[in-house]
Amino acid sequence: MADPPTDRDHQPEDAARTLVISDLHLGQPGRSPDPQSFATLFRGFDRVVLNGDTAEVQVPELRARASRHLVRLQAVAEAAGAELSLIAGNHDAFLTERRRLTLLGGRVLVTHGDVLHPAVAPWSGSAPALAADTRRRLAAWEAEHGKPPDADARLEIARHVSHGEFLKLRHGDVVSPLRRLLWWSIRPKRFLAVLGFWRTAPARAAAFARQAEPAARVVVVGHSHRAGSWRERGCLVLDTGAFTWPGKPHAVVIEGDRLTFHAVLRRAGGFELDEEVLASYAPEATPAAPAGA
Repeated sequence: MADPPTDRDHQPEDAARTLVISDLHLGQPGRSPDPQSFATLFRGFDRVVLNGDTAEVQVPELRARASRHLVRLQAVAEAAGAELSLIAGNHDAFLTERRRLTLLGGRVLVTHGDVLHPAVAPWSGSAPALAADTRRRLAAWEAEHGKPPDADARLEIARHVSHGEFLKLRHGDVVSPLRRLLWWSIRPKRFLAVLGFWRTAPARAAAFARQAEPAARVVVVGHSHRAGSWRERGCLVLDTGAFTWPGKPHAVVIEGDRLTFHAVLRRAGGFELDEEVLASYAPEATPAAPAGA
């Protein structure tokens, strides 16, 4: 893709109008969106930031299909006149080197959200093993460097921990909607783990933003598939949801020095941005009171 191999970008001003979305999960069996359905959504934007879990490229059985869909999405973006910027998530840990992005001069931090919990995905059947792997890697980093891991080290550790999980799983174990529904129905503790993460994720996101980018007043994440906006200790936390089960897609729009948060509507002709502003931020103003989405 068009990304430079860097985790950070402090020069967003070269993009007059930027769209941030996440969790497309291209190539996923079931309700994975058709790349062509993004044509209308991308139109009018100079830059589209895909904030993790863009394509199911970690699962060998899905990689070829996901890669084809990603190439088609690139063509859709080019036709719309938009540059794609990719951020790696836990389903596409090595799709790009970039793990976070800063916009509006460091006032906005964009990262997928898999770094927020030591288990990466605490609802996973592998959650205890993932949490133990994270703790082991964090301790090893601190022993080597003589200090706790910084934000970028934590992002790299989360990348490798999540990648290790996918090496052990088949595509049906990971992404089949039918199997996932059955899996939840017989494992109520995992459902409670989801609710627990949803409850704590905004505060975790704000805390990570304070470490990663102290000037940040907005942090944009995905990962949880639960769209919404929250205020946490002076930070506006925005989750853009997901384009697959069970999420409702949302988007962040940055134009000039103003950020707005919108629902993304599913229409017969593809995805469209809802005009209603659910939350907003401008550097010279206090973030608007968020409305849960």
